[in-house]
Amino acid sequence: MSKLIILRGNSGSGKTTVAKELQNSFPNGVVMRIGQDEVRRDMLNVKDDTSHLAVLAIENLAMFGHKHYPVVIIEGILNREIYGQMLNKLRKIFDQTNCYYFDLPFTVTVMRHQQRKQRCSFSEKDMARWWLNKDYLRFENEKIIDPKMSQREIVTMLRQIVLSS
Repeated sequence: MSKLIILRGNSGSGKTTVAKELQNSFPNGVVMRIGQDEVRRDMLNVKDDTSHLAVLAIENLAMFGHKHYPVVIIEGILNREIYGQMLNKLRKIFDQTNCYYFDLPFTVTVMRHQQRKQRCSFSEKDMARWWLNKDYLRFENEKIIDPKMSQREIVTMLRQIVLSS
């Protein structure tokens, strides 16, 4: 059974940290992680707008993962306007899709960002410019992660989903 886990939310909300920890909690070859920042910024070196190739690249990587991995995680801000159609297409291809939106207050994301290694890479002003308020995909199974859940609780919940049949 192929499983797709989509982790979305604003910068500094903890998506990448959770995705990496979840991936590393399984043996090699079980979970493929696709990070929007790694694809768009590091591999393709493009801005996040509707004219770039990141949507196609993420979709193609997810299709590769569908064929070769039991679990694929796609994580990033993944703006609904830009990535929503592609994510909707993918959720229909995988046997099971679980979609989560990290809905945290701006102040919490800024505080978390200030604790990161890459805190000098961008500012609070940049984060405000990128902010997408409640950018839900509106999938029937989309779940909201609020600031009350710890990173450990989120990873534990997602591990249970991966381990369920």
